[in-house]
Amino acid sequence: MSELYSLQGRFFSAVRNATTGKPGKRTWLGNASAATLAISANKSDKNESFGGSRGLYGSLITGKSGTLNITLDEFLLENLTLALHSTPVAIASGTVSAEALPTGLVAGDEVQLDKRFVSSLVLTDGNASPVTLVEGTHYEIVSLAGGIVKVLSPASLTQPFEADYSYAAADSLAIFANSTPPERWIFFDGINTVTGDQVILDLFRVQFDPVSDFALINDDWGGLQLTGTLLLDPINLKNGNLGGYGRMMKSKAA
Repeated sequence: MSELYSLQGRFFSAVRNATTGKPGKRTWLGNASAATLAISANKSDKNESFGGSRGLYGSLITGKSGTLNITLDEFLLENLTLALHSTPVAIASGTVSAEALPTGLVAGDEVQLDKRFVSSLVLTDGNASPVTLVEGTHYEIVSLAGGIVKVLSPASLTQPFEADYSYAAADSLAIFANSTPPERWIFFDGINTVTGDQVILDLFRVQFDPVSDFALINDDWGGLQLTGTLLLDPINLKNGNLGGYGRMMKSKAA
């Protein structure tokens, strides 16, 4: 029977419980356009010195290592968390009143508000009886998402200007917010599309490097190329059916 293979499948991540060695809630990482697992063993070789040929006499494994390389296609919060070594912070929606803009603004200057994803923006000047600025006459909005405003004609107005606006909820990911690299239990739920057999892969402890090439301008589909190092799991190492790094399972042919 043919054992040719072509794999497809879904990748999930989970935070591993350090006490039980088991994964917590799984998160699907979305479409993964590429994934490879590379495992290797470091060896110390000994050559004989008694026969005159200096042939290989023994080989001692001195270390084991593994690497997961995966390209994640979707702009998901978990993917960005792994890529940026971040801890997401949820920012609630809200409103801002009387936010003072910088003083001394002249025509053509651009300023940025304190918040992002802005709506319902109203600008007033600093007069005792405030004048409401007119969009298109006194200012224009460059980017509501960025909260960027361009001054057009400030000469007849009193500075500093003040801004009232609303802002939308968002997720904030500070780069390198985590003091240690993110570690995940990675689970692959796959299928051999040649035979229809199911293939399962568990990697118990994968420590991810920060993304090395995060393309911010894309002419085609974007993708996060991540590299993770397999770490030894001392809890699962005690179970001979699991091993210390991971386990692959293949369904038996019917």
